[in-house]
Amino acid sequence: MAKAKTATTPASPIKDLCPLLEAIGVTRIEAEYDGSGDSGDFNSFTFVFDDPTVQNDVSVLNNMQSNRNTHMYLDQFRRTHCTSADATKPPIMTDAQLAALRDACFDLLPGGWEINEGSFGTIVVDVRRRKVRMEHNERIVEVATTNTEW
Repeated sequence: MAKAKTATTPASPIKDLCPLLEAIGVTRIEAEYDGSGDSGDFNSFTFVFDDPTVQNDVSVLNNMQSNRNTHMYLDQFRRTHCTSADATKPPIMTDAQLAALRDACFDLLPGGWEINEGSFGTIVVDVRRRKVRMEHNERIVEVATTNTEW
């Protein structure tokens, strides 16, 4: 019997990482982005844990910083939460997997999100339900024109 194919969506790479995130107790991820000023980046990634004693990690990044800084933060997250206490076991999540999470979030953003006034919003990953939701807000400039003839 042939295996049923699952539908691929733009969020599939994020959903594919959910089992790994769930293994370390992450229940939700919130990634806030802002594209104002002809540039854009994620301002923060918040990893919400099932265990209330684990502090949620938030990285607030200045938009002027390079994207590499987000990667460095995700690397810090991996070292703190994803590395097994047993040094003989591989990490639960690798740097490449966390970079893939970040890149997959970028891939969800609509074209032009960083142009002119830019757009802003939040990508929320419900790890348990394997659902990804994006709240996207466009900044729109209105122009009011008045013609006067003398």
